[in-house]
Amino acid sequence: MFEVHHIGSWARYPGLRLDLANLSLLCRGCHKWVHSRGNTGRLFLRD
Repeated sequence: MFEVHHIGSWARYPGLRLDLANLSLLCRGCHKWVHSRGNTGRLFLRD
């Protein structure tokens, strides 16, 4: 199963919520990893 990840936070960047350039398709495990403390390089995240 795949999940859509918002590179620019859904809460912080509401104007980007539906912008295709702000979305990344990830499997569930990878999506959980992106938001975990293990993602030390902050990959796929925009602060």
